[in-house]
Amino acid sequence: MEIHRDRGYTTMSAPFNSPHVMAMAQDVASGVVREKRKKRQAMLMPTVLIVDMSGNDLPDLRCWPEAFDSLWEPSDGFLAVGGMTVSTRSRKPELRFFLNPFTDRHVLERATALGSECGVFADMVQQLQARRRRAG
Repeated sequence: MEIHRDRGYTTMSAPFNSPHVMAMAQDVASGVVREKRKKRQAMLMPTVLIVDMSGNDLPDLRCWPEAFDSLWEPSDGFLAVGGMTVSTRSRKPELRFFLNPFTDRHVLERATALGSECGVFADMVQQLQARRRRAG
């Protein structure tokens, strides 16, 4: 508990992969992926959806791959969903991407080739390369 000028507030934290944080991530992730307008958009054109999480209780994106693993469905049209946070200190966005496992590999390769020159898409490119190595 911290006290400042007659006001007290409690700060709490949880491990990034605690059940509470995972439940929050799954709630946010499912809301984004299942939103009707975004689903229509993804069916019209290849879409990488980026969610700005900067003002949210969930600034730690490390648990998002696990949160998304169970949410993807074969009918999902997104190529990937990215979570983004921007720190007020650095103002440089941090992005973590979560590739749709049902998306055709060639479509993903074309999309990541477009972003390969931009550093913020490095995570998406690395995930695609890892997927290719596993596929052999």
